[in-house]
Amino acid sequence: MTRPRYETEEDRERENGVAHRFEQYYSSTKTKVRFEKLEFGHRADYIIIDDDLPVMYVEIKNRTCTSQQYDTYTISKNKLLSLSKLAESENVNAVLVVQWTDQAGYIDVDRYLRSASDSVGGRYDRNDSHDEELMSNAPISLFQFF
Repeated sequence: MTRPRYETEEDRERENGVAHRFEQYYSSTKTKVRFEKLEFGHRADYIIIDDDLPVMYVEIKNRTCTSQQYDTYTISKNKLLSLSKLAESENVNAVLVVQWTDQAGYIDVDRYLRSASDSVGGRYDRNDSHDEELMSNAPISLFQFF
């Protein structure tokens, strides 16, 4: 059974804006860096190519709260484990980039997983039983802001 796609055009536009800002930040010290959007259903949103070699997978999330509203950031543990395994299999890094209403930050996925505590949770507003799962909660203080 195929799950519904909850992502809207507005969500994709916000994601593209965050990706563009992270690309500018990341490429400020690199010369031949480019970001490529990956297809829907891939384990990451973007891949960073440097001098024609893949160097990093990027997962982007947008939140509707400030970065100070909660002490931790919560995301699907399976999402992060899948992204980490993909990056490891290709010998590249993986980062999670989060845009809050007041600022954006990023963290290495493996560092996130090492620092996180786990709990069962998720979304309950869509009446989708697949939205409740094992979640990883890591301190927002570990994020680097840009």
